[in-house]
This record gives sequence, structure tokens and C-alpha cells, in this order.
Amino acid sequence: MHTLLTLILSLLLFSGLQSENKNSSSKKLSDSASWIPKENFTQLASQREKFKNVSHNETLKLEIGYKLLTGKILQFGKLLSTENAYVPIESNEITSELSQLNDKTVRILCSMKGSTCNPIRYEIYPFWDSKEIKPWTIKKIPDYVNHNIFAFNPTVSPDGKYLFWTAYVKRGKSGTQKIWYSKLDEKGFWEDGKEMNAPLNNEMPSAVISALPGGNELFVFGTFGEKELLDELSKDFETKADLAARSSKNSNVYRKKIEELRAEYDEKTKQISSRVPLYKSFKEKDSWSKPSILNFPNFYNLYRKKNDSSQEIFGGSTLSSSGRILIYSSQHKDSKGKLDLYVSKMLNDGTFPLGTNLGDVINTTHEEMAPFLASDDRTLYFSSDGHKGLSIYMTKRIGEGWDQWTKPVEVSENLKGVNFFQFPRIATGPI
Repeated sequence: MHTLLTLILSLLLFSGLQSENKNSSSKKLSDSASWIPKENFTQLASQREKFKNVSHNETLKLEIGYKLLTGKILQFGKLLSTENAYVPIESNEITSELSQLNDKTVRILCSMKGSTCNPIRYEIYPFWDSKEIKPWTIKKIPDYVNHNIFAFNPTVSPDGKYLFWTAYVKRGKSGTQKIWYSKLDEKGFWEDGKEMNAPLNNEMPSAVISALPGGNELFVFGTFGEKELLDELSKDFETKADLAARSSKNSNVYRKKIEELRAEYDEKTKQISSRVPLYKSFKEKDSWSKPSILNFPNFYNLYRKKNDSSQEIFGGSTLSSSGRILIYSSQHKDSKGKLDLYVSKMLNDGTFPLGTNLGDVINTTHEEMAPFLASDDRTLYFSSDGHKGLSIYMTKRIGEGWDQWTKPVEVSENLKGVNFFQFPRIATGPI
């Protein structure tokens, strides 16, 4: 069995994705008179002229419909060489992508007009139902899915039918991170991606960390509600400052009250600004609820961007199946490197305390990030540029506690350079 894996190199990638769709065979190509047999062609140089002649053949059966075709891309996206025929490809926005896959094997969903394929969606070999796929084979998701917009942090829903990712969207001279998604169609192809509506997207960067088991709950990274809290705090400060001005007997008393108010305001502002950037959102018919913050009052992060100390660098997180165990990547006072992995166990009041460092077995003097806990709640995957260099590593929990783990092993040399890893939580792990 091949388990769907979601990886990130510089764009969205997949490994070993399996589908139950069995209708993608190319054996039906010879069933229609509209197909042009390969034996009709002796030289590739004359193919286009022969297609022109055949298209005017009155005996040619014109067929308009949809077909799944498998073959090799030729003539830089103008021709598909199937097992039984050469099929011309009509030029559209997807053709430019296919032109970059010359001599590659693809499966295309075509809208047929006679013998011509108007490509709607496609996937690159190996296909979801391909046999004998080598372990940890990586393939790229087509550009039409993410609209050629730089994409990262992909996440798949438990049923494997929805793909969420983070897109870097330009806004004037700068840009921000937005949540996008795609749905798997009935033929097993990813549809064109779309930007998610509010409330999951706002003016601040946001991302889906994981889709929790059941498919009705998203674990989200972002900033939701902070602006409203800061605005409310600012109004409260102004009200109290005005009251202090009217009630103070002299300037010294007023100055002291303002200093106390300012200290209180600064502390509350710091608390709001340093809140854990983790939220949950629940499915509501065809939309998602306003994200509610994870109850993690003592969270802090010391890792900052070099060129902007006001911006934190958070290394990601993962929840156990019960939602009561949180493993996250951050920099605390006891961190060994820039980013370490920590585990926090929910208290009876529903809050998460500051996490415990996972120790020298897991953490190095470099960065450990993007933790992913498999549905067995024992197998932990994470990215690290320590250990043997940037790659995906796997460790297993020892005993029933959360403080002892086996020595991490590199999952596969094929995953070198990968800094994000995930598969649907309905699986028990790669098989």
C-alpha cells in the first residue's frame, strides 16, 4: 500500500499517492474511430501535416467528451504519444506546463474534440495507481494547482481529498502568506487551487498546520483577533489616562499614574503580541469558523528574524490524536539550537503549560522543526539540519511517557533537503 505523503522542497510535492480510481486505463484508445493509429506515421517530422490531413477526413468520427489518456509528451506539449495513437494537444494555459515535460509520461484529463485533446488537468508519472513504486518516490504537483505562485507548507485532509498549502501572495511592494486549497476531483486529479476566504485569511500571514482526524477541524497558524484586542487595549488606556488627568491633584500625581498605566499597557501589549500563534477552526457547512486560540498562556519564542526583530520564527507544531499533547518547535531559554522540539501536555483546566525540551537525542545545535506525529501517537517525524544534514528524520516514543525517544534515523536519502513532511492522519504510518 502506498501512503500519501506531502513534502516541500521549493514547491508542492507528493510521494506514493494511492487512488481507488481504476478508470484511467489507456486501453480504450483504440475503441474510437477518432484516434489516429501510430502505424499511420513513419516520421515525427511529418506528424503535424498528417494530423492536418486526417482532420479533414470525412470518415473521421467526431467525438466530444472526456477521456483519461496516458502517454509521453512530444513536440514540447503539442503531441501525446499513447500506446495506440499519437494524439494532438490543443493549446491552452496548461499546454505551457506540458511543454516543459517533453519526453515525460503523464496522465491527462482531456476534453475531446474529435482526435484532439484539450487538456483540463494532468499528473506526472508515477501515477496514484502505479505498481512497484520505489519507496519515498517524490513527484511534483502540477503548476496549475498553485497557479505558479510560490507555495509551501502543504497539508492533506484525513480523507486525502483536500490539499491545503501556504501561498506567498504579493501585496504591492511587499507580500504576505495566505491559505490556499484544492479538492481532488472524481477522476483523481487536483483541481485549480483557490485562496480561502475569511476568517482563515486576513491581512496577516496564516497557514494550515494540519487537518485533524475526522476532517472537521483545522489546526491553524496565524494572527486572529490580536488587532481587535490591541485596539480595545488602546481605547482602555486612553480612557484611564483621561480619568487620571481629571482626578490628579497635581502634575506629579498625574505623571505617576500615567507611568503605572503605561507599564500596565506595555505588559498587556507584550502578552497579546507574544501569544502562541496556534488556533483551531471547525467546519461549518461550506465554510470554517473563526479560529479560536490554543490556550497556551505562558508561551514565548526568542527566535527572531535577523532583519526584523519584531517578527518571530516559529518552527511548526503537531497535536496528538486526542488533542491533549502538543509538540512544537520554538526557541526557549533552555534551547540547544535556534529551534528545538518541545512537548506540552494539556492540564485539566484545558491550558497547555510551557513545553519540556525533548533533549539531546532529538535536538541539536541547529534547527529541529516541522514536527509531525503519526496517528499511532508514537512515531514522530521532523525536519532537521543537524544530525546528518537537512532531511526528514523519524523517532519513536519509548514507553508511555513523552520524554524518552529513540535515536532519530533519516527516513530516506530521497528526502535530503526536504524541510516539511506529512501524510493523512487516518494512516498508521508509511507502509
